Amino acid sequence: MEWDALLRYEFCELEGHKARIYPVLKWLSYDNMPSYLKRCFSYCSIYPRDHVVEKDDLVQLWAAEGFIQSQGTRAIEDVGRQYFEELYSRSFFSPVPTIGGDQQRYKMHELIHDLARFVSTSVCFCMEDKMPCLVSSNARHVSLLYENTQLPRLEVFYKYTKLRTFTLLPKFPSIPRPVMLRPNFPSNLGEVPYEFFERLGCLRVLNLSRSPITKLPESIGNLIHLRYLNLSHTRIELLPKPITTICGLETLKLKSCPKLLRLPENLKDLIKLRHLDFDRHRQLSSMPIDIGKLTSLETLHAFRVGKEKGYQIEELKNMSCLRGSISITNLDNVADFVQAEVAMLHKKKYIDRLELEWNGIRGLVQPVQQEVLTGLEPHARLKELRVAGYCGLLFPSWIANSAFSKLESIDLENCPFCELLPSLGQLPALKKLLIQNMSTLDVVDHLFCGSSVAFLSLETLTLRDMPELISWTGLRDNDMPCLRDLSIDSCPKLATIPSFQYLTALQCLDINRCPQLQSLPEGRLPSSLKTLIILESDILKDRCKVGEGADWNKIRWIPKILIEDMVIPAQRPDNQIDEVHDAPENLFGSRNSLLVCCVILFPLFVLFMRSLYRYLSQARA
Repeated sequence: MEWDALLRYEFCELEGHKARIYPVLKWLSYDNMPSYLKRCFSYCSIYPRDHVVEKDDLVQLWAAEGFIQSQGTRAIEDVGRQYFEELYSRSFFSPVPTIGGDQQRYKMHELIHDLARFVSTSVCFCMEDKMPCLVSSNARHVSLLYENTQLPRLEVFYKYTKLRTFTLLPKFPSIPRPVMLRPNFPSNLGEVPYEFFERLGCLRVLNLSRSPITKLPESIGNLIHLRYLNLSHTRIELLPKPITTICGLETLKLKSCPKLLRLPENLKDLIKLRHLDFDRHRQLSSMPIDIGKLTSLETLHAFRVGKEKGYQIEELKNMSCLRGSISITNLDNVADFVQAEVAMLHKKKYIDRLELEWNGIRGLVQPVQQEVLTGLEPHARLKELRVAGYCGLLFPSWIANSAFSKLESIDLENCPFCELLPSLGQLPALKKLLIQNMSTLDVVDHLFCGSSVAFLSLETLTLRDMPELISWTGLRDNDMPCLRDLSIDSCPKLATIPSFQYLTALQCLDINRCPQLQSLPEGRLPSSLKTLIILESDILKDRCKVGEGADWNKIRWIPKILIEDMVIPAQRPDNQIDEVHDAPENLFGSRNSLLVCCVILFPLFVLFMRSLYRYLSQARA
């Protein structure tokens, strides 16, 4: 049943009727749900009102609690996402807009949230640290709201020995505050009491993210049933060794932990670990040895290649379940094609985003890197690719292979010795292309587009930091039909660019720091263009000078023009008829609108009255 109309009411309007409304809602929605959805829905009552959750994180929590039923060979999280979609289709969740980021975020309307609390009875609780006594002795899933300025007392939970979920939730997670000791709290600031894990041995979910903890006691090894551990956004410095003895651990989240520089060496013993979630751009000193033994891993956002056995790229060989994104860095430590191919990236069909990064600091051409990049060919289902620090002369052929029919985004960054761009124009789904810091590239020609119509899906193109680039040519009439945003930045020797008049979807043209560019492209600019930006390009600046520049008539009609921080209002050419002021007056907005309406509508009115008269005459007869 759809609840959209009901959810528009504020909870305060329904307060006097909640005793009648909740049973009705329960009968209409909750009671008709399958049992597996009931558990997932009621579990959400551990969060406070208006709490925003990430879809994938909630699914992982359900999996840790055993709420998701396996369906043959389908991944548990895939089944969990299906559960979520079923709840979403019942209007139990509403999406929350996000700016950037890959995660889908949602929250419950307060009425639905209260329904979850209503049906979870004495099992699920969300409380403040000042009222822990209100928790039932039968509680299984608990979240604790606490002030950012104070570390909550955890000793009060020692008596709840059957807890399966414990979550710390700061009241103001977006506002970092200094941590203060509370009275009677252990003197070690940010340290979880040793007895906490001894008493709560049934925990399956432990979420301490965004809390002020800096250290975990070794008693965490007592949590033999633990499936989910989240320490993200904390200042924890070291994970205790006994954590690797929790053999059933499936999810370990360590995002935004700036003090954590290395992972436990025996992490390989967590053979059921499926999600090892830490920042892909964080600088770990090294990966744990023999991480390749974690063959169930699905989430591994970063892998830092080492030289020694147990740290090499071959550790990725048997990780066939990897999905989502992965950044492979320190590729300078891969010796040759054979070593690279052993990683078997071409068989990892669930990886959507791949980053391949060399250190790029030797200052010399490295022919072996071309062999390595050839051996790192990914699966054809890849959607996003980033190559950085590559010191080979040419890119391998696979990078422009049209078989990559789902590849939507490519970033080629800091490739100082590449003198020729691959024929990326033949990638049918490519929407975003960034090419930057190619210090020896001097020409972009027809080879960039390829032999047939090129860049059919491209929407954004950025050429940046190319100190030797002199000319860009080879763009044909039908190329780039969907291009909306074009940016040419920091190309100090660029003197020639192709005609843009056939880029019929182009909306924004941004030319920065191109002092040798002689003029705007030949021919007219496309009529779709809405924004033109020219910065630190003196020749263009003079040619586009208001009223007298050689290219002024080409650009005067563009709605938004910015030249050297000066906004220039659009001006119509002298011979252009003003469509607003010179057009005939609107039919029903003219001075004679009443007369026009009468002329048009009166015959219709007469016809209607005649028909009505005939009908009434027949009725009397």
